[in-house]
Amino acid sequence: MSMIVLLLLTLNATFATALRSSPSPRGPSRRAESRLRANPFQDIISSMSNMGSSAMNQEKLAKIEALVDSSLKSNRVETWDEMKILLQSIQTSEEREFRTNLDNGYGRGSPLHRLRLFDKSNKREDVRVTLYRDSASWCPYCQKVWTLLEEKRIPYEVEKINMRCYGEKPVSFMMKQPSGNIPVAIIDGVTYNQSNDIMYALEAMFPDHKPMLPTGESFSFAVHSSICLQPNAHILDPNLRMRAQELLRLERSLFSAWMYWLTSRDSGGRLRESFASVLEAVEAELAATPGGFFLGSEVSLVDMMFAPFLERMCASMLFYKGFQIRFAGSAPESFPAINRWFDAMETLDSYQTTKSDYYTHCYDLPPQLGGCQIESGSQAARNAIDGIAEGSWSLPLTPDLGGFEPDWTWAGDEGEARKEAVERLTALPVSSLIKGLSEPHSIRSHLRYTEFYRIVPPNLNIK
Repeated sequence: MSMIVLLLLTLNATFATALRSSPSPRGPSRRAESRLRANPFQDIISSMSNMGSSAMNQEKLAKIEALVDSSLKSNRVETWDEMKILLQSIQTSEEREFRTNLDNGYGRGSPLHRLRLFDKSNKREDVRVTLYRDSASWCPYCQKVWTLLEEKRIPYEVEKINMRCYGEKPVSFMMKQPSGNIPVAIIDGVTYNQSNDIMYALEAMFPDHKPMLPTGESFSFAVHSSICLQPNAHILDPNLRMRAQELLRLERSLFSAWMYWLTSRDSGGRLRESFASVLEAVEAELAATPGGFFLGSEVSLVDMMFAPFLERMCASMLFYKGFQIRFAGSAPESFPAINRWFDAMETLDSYQTTKSDYYTHCYDLPPQLGGCQIESGSQAARNAIDGIAEGSWSLPLTPDLGGFEPDWTWAGDEGEARKEAVERLTALPVSSLIKGLSEPHSIRSHLRYTEFYRIVPPNLNIK
């Protein structure tokens, strides 16, 4: 019960603090100043009661309601509708247009977009790409295709499909992809069912969009015979093409070393040594390349291939093995070239849209992989990522999660984050907020199965 109380009080505190700390230039409205007349969490509690779970009897619900009432009165939080009105009074015009832009496919990229047109120069009827990606934004193979579409600004539609570890796949999707694997893309009516095939096809079939080469030439180094280059597509310089292929082989070697160690107990240190050796090779390649990316000063297809897995390695190796790759500040203790590469990637709107946080990765990997093995030396990092360490999930927040996870400085200031949190929470149906909460397990584990967890902005105190 205590965790359920925590979530309810969290929602209340988030609303109250957000709205109080972002004053309107016009001053609060009369409705915002009115006394509390209704409990905005009453429908949540009623919904829980109707669930009839043995884990939540009437006595427990009464205690929850009393705690929520007390907190609401002390914070003078209004009804759902009044909170929305107050929020709108302190939002910028861009913030107020967020939902409209989502529906129209415009604005900054968001995991909530189902249609992506980027701007008004593109029309829905002209969209040539439909991307089938995972509902919770966990899948690294979906992420690299998604990032490429965003970087090239190719208009596309999204169909969200469950991963096997958290839901069934619809029959209509299984007819397109008998294996059930994601991502899948339909481009000009043709179905592509491997992430690399999709990326090569996008590069070849959209030559007028940003080419993913530092030289500005469109290219493909596809090894799959199913991919046909457009007649007007330029072929990558042979030397650069060979380097790209070598780097992609290195990426697969790194992936294998990571998987072996992450899912195994390394009593003799052999798996750690193997992973570190391949990672040092990646470090050497980046250190030898002028510019922040793998092929030079501009992002390329190679960076898109590496990004989802290096991102997950930073989180999981730290949490499960105590092996730190990413560091905060301008002078990292280890892997300076990899850290510079992350800095360069995080300047891209496309990567900012698809990037996730350490907590998400540390808990979405085990159900996908069948488990991850914890080793000694990781306790301090686990405490920080899990919100146990002081200042990790409570105000005042410790910068950079105590040195374990760099802050997302590009994500806006604290005031913007608070307003964003309130907007997302007030837009959610109650059923999403209480989904799974009747089970006597950690609230955090249940939040991973709802849109709530995905949309809470970084570095926001929600504990």
